[in-house]
Amino acid sequence: MNLPSRYKPTGSYFEGGQGIVTIWNDISLGRDVAVKVLSSNGIGGSLLDEAALLGLIKSKHVVEIYEIGTDATTGRDYLIMEFVSGSELAGYAPENIRSLYLTLFQVVSGIEDIHEASCIHRDLKPNNIKYDGANIIKIIDFGIGARRNPVSTDSGRGTDGYRGPEYFKDVIQLTTATDIYAFGAIAYEFCFGALDPLLFDVPPSPPPSFTTASIGPSQSKIAPEIASILDLCFQAIPTSRPKALEIKRLLAKHLLRNQHVANFVHDGILYDVSHTSNQCTITASKGSFVVQYNGLDFILVSVTGEVFVNGIAAAIGMRLPGSCVIIIGAGSGPNRIFIPFNVSHPEVIL
Repeated sequence: MNLPSRYKPTGSYFEGGQGIVTIWNDISLGRDVAVKVLSSNGIGGSLLDEAALLGLIKSKHVVEIYEIGTDATTGRDYLIMEFVSGSELAGYAPENIRSLYLTLFQVVSGIEDIHEASCIHRDLKPNNIKYDGANIIKIIDFGIGARRNPVSTDSGRGTDGYRGPEYFKDVIQLTTATDIYAFGAIAYEFCFGALDPLLFDVPPSPPPSFTTASIGPSQSKIAPEIASILDLCFQAIPTSRPKALEIKRLLAKHLLRNQHVANFVHDGILYDVSHTSNQCTITASKGSFVVQYNGLDFILVSVTGEVFVNGIAAAIGMRLPGSCVIIIGAGSGPNRIFIPFNVSHPEVIL
């Protein structure tokens, strides 16, 4: 291969069904890069299309494209990309619940960024997900990806076990929900060690619930609300599946257990509710409430009188949104009190 002189071959290469990836050293920047060309007998799409797709996506969890060119000797196009040096996630077995949540959080963060760019990966599986040198998870191989959502196709290309029921219809229309189904299958493989045979049916059937999974040596159970949203990834109707952002936010909430802080002001006093001070009572002439932090959510555990949250009558057990207005008193008048309630949003540390 005839690349610009700044690139020197390392002798390492990888070969797949659609392309050949060789590893070169960029001597100008002192880093290894991955150079992809299509296999002569492969069925991959255009490298120009793949480059255009990658150029749309900005994510720390998606492989980065550096350059596209044409080999002057062979006339074949090539992509120069970030070299993701770590191992694939095929065979990944979580040590504990936090490890599982953190891994799924990184994968779905990449998927969310792909979908934010109105793109679809179309071939998500553990073999197309790798760790980089800093143990950050990256999604790779966009060879059959689509730069539009939805996309109609007469090709059911993808990997058995990770393809949803929409692949088996007379008219195949794929959306971002296609990737969510594949994410569910990936999560299932992580949790149970293998794909369930039901996922290979034609069309596939939903596997047993994630509530039956036991994680790590301690045989820990997945939180019910996380198991529930992962189960929904296998819905036959694509529009019934959750969005990547919903899954990401739920995983982040559990990864940040006991780290949230809510604050609000009443009568000129600043109140904080957190893991260290997990309950607060507010009393006014027309009503009162008690808010409590359970490590994941801020819950109303007592309500008396006229109390409303964003205009809706408050009730015991109500989960407060991350940002809302609590009102004490109905109608209008000087005794009606507005209390803005806000929850901090700490970041998940990778």
